[in-house]
Parts: sequence; C-alpha cells; structure tokens
Amino acid sequence: MHTAMLFANKGIYLLAVSSGKGFGVARNNQTGKNTYMKMFSAGAGIGIGIREFTGIFIFANKTVFDYFIEHGYTANASADAAAKYDGEGEAISLGIDVSPGVKLYQLTQEGLALQATIQGTKFWVDEELN
Repeated sequence: MHTAMLFANKGIYLLAVSSGKGFGVARNNQTGKNTYMKMFSAGAGIGIGIREFTGIFIFANKTVFDYFIEHGYTANASADAAAKYDGEGEAISLGIDVSPGVKLYQLTQEGLALQATIQGTKFWVDEELN
C-alpha cells in the first residue's frame, strides 16, 4: 500500500435519492505528508436511513494518489445494510474498486440504513487546513 485516505462521513438515504458529506485526511505513507480534504456526494438508487461511517481509500501507487488529490472525483455503485447504535449492532459493506488502483472500504460507526445506490463524489483540498 503506497498511500491511504481516511474520511468521516454522514450518509442520508431517502427512497431514490442519497447524499453525503464529510472531511478527511489523505496521507502519503512514503513522505508522511498529510493533505486535509472535504467531500460531498449525491446519488440515486433504492434506500432508506441515515448512517455515520468512515471511508478508507487505499491507493495502489503515487500516480493514482496524486491524480486523486488533484482531481478528486469518484463514481461507484454500492450496497450495504447497517443497524448500529452506541457501539452495538451490525453493519455489512464490501470493499469496492472506485477507479483503477483505488479501493474503498466503508466502516459504519452508527446508523440504521439499507441501501443500494450509484454515487458520484467530489473531493477537494481544504484550503483552510493545508
């Protein structure tokens, strides 16, 4: 693993529309440099609920990581089920390839949601924190 990015997110699923927003840090494991970023997503599909989750992106190499920092777009399809509150309960989500050389894992902290959506997400560098 060359680099990784960790994002805290809140997703809302209401019938055919989904959206999410969050913030995070992209860390270059070779240099130790952190880049603080923000994100917003919107999508369509079938779902209902709300959940807080952490998205962990794994980048295969520096080229893929640098491109992501500069351009910050992803599109993906996902499905998950979550029923967690105060550390109790279960959540199911799979690691998905969001683009060549980039894999995303979603870890639910809290929420109740059942969804299958196609999402588009924009990530950008947080100018105030960098």
